Amino acid sequence: MARELLKISPEERVALIMGTVCERKGQIDLVEAMGRLQNVAATRFFVVGSCAGEYAQRLKKILRALPYSRRSKIEIVEETSDPALYYAAADIFVCCSRIESFPRVILEAMAAKLPIVTTPVFGIAEQVKENVSAVFYPPGDAAALARSIERLIENPSLGQKLGANAITALESLIDFESMVKAYAEVFREAWLVGATRSAHSWNPNPSRS
Repeated sequence: MARELLKISPEERVALIMGTVCERKGQIDLVEAMGRLQNVAATRFFVVGSCAGEYAQRLKKILRALPYSRRSKIEIVEETSDPALYYAAADIFVCCSRIESFPRVILEAMAAKLPIVTTPVFGIAEQVKENVSAVFYPPGDAAALARSIERLIENPSLGQKLGANAITALESLIDFESMVKAYAEVFREAWLVGATRSAHSWNPNPSRS
């Protein structure tokens, strides 16, 4: 049903990236990866999220520079009230982030049982494990991203394994509310340590030399 609504043909394999288009999230990697794929006809990319600002303009410029046969396979969806529609239609979830804490989109992809291709930055490496619940690629390496996507397209059983492992891993992860409380406690302890050190170092009556 989701694929029909998005006019995705049965033979196409869909890669999805979700989130505001910005330098921190690195979506240009996905556009550049399309320029390196071998089997373009069998792929379709969706970039879903607010797409404004200088970085978004760079992404669109790179997209326009691709041959029509490739750029026509990438759809930018700037606004959606139904992100679940895109998760339901996707075959692969991609995360190109340079900086993340504990991204919700990774958790959503895991809940959707999608095989994930991601950069292993910061908290992402705590959410998924390489070749167990995700495939990793180095940030900015569009060629490696293209190879990873092709690997999953050519090996559906690997994608099924990663998706199944992802849902199992999700069940063992800390829930969002507990995560927020844990971060708050870390910040509180760090503040207390800093305040204590400042108090010990402050002298209201310094001696004059």
